[in-house]
Amino acid sequence: MMAHALKLEHLIREHLSELLSSSAFSHVDRMKRFLRYVVEEMLARRYENLNEYRIGLEVFDREPTFDPGKDPIVRVHARRLRSRLSCYYEGKGRNGQIQIELPEASYTPVVHRRGTSSLKYALAKALSSRNTITVLPFADHSPNGDRAYFCAGIREEIINALAKLGPVRVFLAPTGMEVGTTRAATIIGGGVCASGSELRIIVHSIDADTGSYLWSETLDRALSGHPKTGHVWPPENRT
Repeated sequence: MMAHALKLEHLIREHLSELLSSSAFSHVDRMKRFLRYVVEEMLARRYENLNEYRIGLEVFDREPTFDPGKDPIVRVHARRLRSRLSCYYEGKGRNGQIQIELPEASYTPVVHRRGTSSLKYALAKALSSRNTITVLPFADHSPNGDRAYFCAGIREEIINALAKLGPVRVFLAPTGMEVGTTRAATIIGGGVCASGSELRIIVHSIDADTGSYLWSETLDRALSGHPKTGHVWPPENRT
C-alpha cells in the first residue's frame, strides 16, 4: 500500500480509537463493536460483509439461520449508531480532523476529512441509498471542443470508482438514453470546460424517474497542478 493510503488509514484508525473511548461510547459495548466492525471491513475493502445478515452474525452473535426480515436488531442499532455519531460530531468531535458517517439505508461507512471533499466519495455519500446507477458521457463545453478524451476519461474513472463500492450496481448507458428510460435509479452526468490553464468539472446526479437533481458539485483545478479538493477514504491511487 502506498504512503498516502497508509497515512490516511492511520488517521482513520486513530480517530476510531478516540471515538470509541469517548464518553459517547463508553457504556455501549455492542454499539462500539458495531462501529468497529463496519469501519474495519471498510478499511479492508470487504464491502461484501457490510450487509444486515453478516453484521447480525458477526456483531450481534446471531445464528446462521438469522433472518433480517424477521429480526430488526441490526436496523434498530444502526439508527441508534447514526444518532450517537451525530451527537458526537455536534459536540466533542466537531473540530476533529476526521468524521465517520453511516449513511441512511447503508452499512458502508463514509469517512470525511474536515475542509476537504472528493468527487469519488461525495458521490458515494449522495448515492448510498440509491444503488443502481448509470453514468452518461460527459459534455465538452471547452471553447475549442477539444477535451473529448478528457471527458471520456472522467466518465471511466467514475464508473470504475462506483463499480468498486460493493452494493452499488452500475448499468451501461445505452445510446440516446433519456431520463425515465433507464433501469437505474440514478443518472450521473456532467461536463468539462477548459479555459487557459483552468479546468472546471461539473458533476450531478439526477433522479431517473422524475428528472429532478439530487446532488451537484463543481471541481476546479489547474491543468498543470493538483486538484483544489482533498481526499477521503478509500484513497485514490497515487505514486
